[in-house]
Amino acid sequence: MVNGTAIVNGGPTEAFDLQTGEKLWENEVTLNNQHFHHVLVDGNYIFMASDLKGFIGRVEESRVWKFHARSGETMWLNRIERGGYTALSKVDNRIVLTGSGRMFAGDGNGVKVLDADSGRELWSTPELNSSGLLGGGYDVPPAMHSNGVLYFGDTENIYAHRLDDGELIFQQSHSEHGLGSLYGIEMRGNKLYAVGERAVLTLNRANGAVMTVDSTARIDRYERQGDMLVLSRGRGVTQLYHLESETPSPVVRHGDDRTFFGTFEHAAYVTEEGNAKLSINSNGQLVRYSFQ
Repeated sequence: MVNGTAIVNGGPTEAFDLQTGEKLWENEVTLNNQHFHHVLVDGNYIFMASDLKGFIGRVEESRVWKFHARSGETMWLNRIERGGYTALSKVDNRIVLTGSGRMFAGDGNGVKVLDADSGRELWSTPELNSSGLLGGGYDVPPAMHSNGVLYFGDTENIYAHRLDDGELIFQQSHSEHGLGSLYGIEMRGNKLYAVGERAVLTLNRANGAVMTVDSTARIDRYERQGDMLVLSRGRGVTQLYHLESETPSPVVRHGDDRTFFGTFEHAAYVTEEGNAKLSINSNGQLVRYSFQ
C-alpha cells in the first residue's frame, strides 16, 4: 500500500484506491516466476524487476521499471535483456540488482547498479565465478551495503565495490577456506561474515583480510536473528552462530525428518535468548531443544 493506493502484485499489476475501491491503473508487468519477480516501494514510486515469460516466449528475458504509484505513469524502463534478476534493492539513489544471464559478463551471475532517477546503468560487475541460473543453478546472494560500499560474493570470492562507480576495493577468496556454497553475507561493526555451506568466514570490512574461519554443521539455509545466525539443513539439523563471540553452538540433530522447523520455510522457532529451539514433532508434541 502506498499513500492510499493498494498495489496488487499479480498478472497484470493493478492499483486500487483504498477508500473507494476504484481501479486506478494496470500495467504490463506480470508475476510469472517469483524467483525473478521483485517489487520495491519507495515513497510515491514503485520499482519492479521481472522476467517477461508469456510476453516474449520461453527465453528468459527481463526488464526493470519505475512507476508512479498513484497514476501508474512509467517514469522509465530499461532495455529488455537476456537473463533473470534474483534480487532488487535501493541504496541511496541507486538501484542494485543481482541476477544471471547475458546481461552480465560471461553469461553468468553478476551485480548491476542503475541510477534511480533515470534508469541509466552506472556499472556492472565483470564476470563472476559461477555457472549462473541459466547454466547451472547458483544464485549470487543479495548484495549488502554500508557507507557507499557494496559487498557480495560468488562461488569463489567475496567482493567489495564502491557503489557510485563500481571501483573494486577488495577481492578475497572464500573457497580456499572450505565454505562450500555461499548462502549470504552479514555485517556487524567493522566485520563481514560470509555464511557458507560448511563454515562461517569473518573478514575485515575495510580490506577483506580473513580474521577467523569457524567450521559448522553442513547447512542449506540460515536466518539472522539479532546477533545470532540460525543455521539449518532440511528439518534435521539446527545450529547457532553467535556474531558477538564468533562461536558456533553445539549442533542439534533431530533425527526426525518430519519435525516442523517454524520461522524458515521448513524451519524452527529459536528463543530470543538464543539458548533453545522450539518445534513440533510428527506426533504433534511441542519439543524444546537446548543449545547449551
